[in-house]
Amino acid sequence: MPKIFESKVFALHYQVCLIDKEDHNPYPEWKTGEEQYVFGSKGIAVGLHVERNVTAAVYKDTYGGAKDKYLGNVQISIGEEGILVGNVEVAETHEIPIPKGEYNIDIYVAETANSANVDFVIINNIEKIKSITN
Repeated sequence: MPKIFESKVFALHYQVCLIDKEDHNPYPEWKTGEEQYVFGSKGIAVGLHVERNVTAAVYKDTYGGAKDKYLGNVQISIGEEGILVGNVEVAETHEIPIPKGEYNIDIYVAETANSANVDFVIINNIEKIKSITN
């Protein structure tokens, strides 16, 4: 389970995202605000029960977080500039360079009274991803 990114981010408005950096409007729309996650062609937003610092991580190919709840799998398109992970509204996003293309992404969440994790797993075979640790 190669981890290519992990960082603390502030989950303003109870959410963490993974979005296309190149697109000018990649953020998916919430329909009711009660969804566990929403996605569009260029990004994913995950809803949480906490508005505080949480751990956001991106993995390549596989994931071993057995305690985390699996939310689902989505397909998004990524442009030439890679992805942003974090929270857009608080201007706390982190750039991750990945090649342009279509990607399947699994979404996992773990929340306790004291902490929360959001994990994105890029399950396509993408050897060109550069390892980033913040």
